[in-house]
Amino acid sequence: MSFQKYSSYLGAISFALSLEMVIFSPTILPLRAQPIEISLRFPTGKEIGAPKRTGGAGQRGPISCLKDGIPLTAVTPINNGVKTLLPNPTLYVYVPETRASSAEFIVVDNNGDPVYSTTLALKNTPGIVSLNLPDKVTLTPGKEYTWHFAVVCNPINRDRDEFVRGLILPTTIDLISEEMRQETGRVLTPQQQEMLNPSELRKNLAQLKTNPQEAKRLLQEQAEEYSQVGVWSETLTIFTQLYQAFPDDCNLANGRKELFKSVELDEIAQTLDDRSCR
Repeated sequence: MSFQKYSSYLGAISFALSLEMVIFSPTILPLRAQPIEISLRFPTGKEIGAPKRTGGAGQRGPISCLKDGIPLTAVTPINNGVKTLLPNPTLYVYVPETRASSAEFIVVDNNGDPVYSTTLALKNTPGIVSLNLPDKVTLTPGKEYTWHFAVVCNPINRDRDEFVRGLILPTTIDLISEEMRQETGRVLTPQQQEMLNPSELRKNLAQLKTNPQEAKRLLQEQAEEYSQVGVWSETLTIFTQLYQAFPDDCNLANGRKELFKSVELDEIAQTLDDRSCR
């Protein structure tokens, strides 16, 4: 599946859809909480033939529109496959300081046919950007999708785009349980199945505004369950939302860093905002 195919499709897009862009800045009313230890190590996962997580194509050196330092990077597990139980998961990418003013985000199926595409504005501040698939997008469990994020360095010459790619691997609780049975001889317990249920995640995230302490406890338990079965999107989304709600919680800040380090994103981990913990 070539990037030229995606790039030509992107070049034909004459309209832009709105995309929420978050660079880990608080959007929920900050709350103080009692420290609770949280430390997760995300499993390595098996090799799936995904592309590397750092930027490709484009131009290097003075021609590149990206500043030297940490490269454009897909914030994904080591194998660059994002397993998710959600039909429209959130993806994350680290964007370094750039002169470019826009980027394009596209998801295609395993035939190379577009599932979703949008254009978004970029700031020149480095940080992690969240890419939210809208409700109208429904990814099919058991199928494989490829996502692209391209920084448009030169709108006239798209060969200079800097881009990253990764795989999205939608799954179900039943598929996860069957995979566990084949690998370990065990299956998910009813309690684990309930914890992994996407509706339970949505309920607990909404509860951050009404009953934050209880929501925090439940979400931390869910993050542990998601990480144990290799579900990345939900694990990172929980950490993101919890840190937005509790920016002064050093245990959360440190736990988030450890999560990044467990998937060998140490350099990006050092850029995460934890000023209150220094």
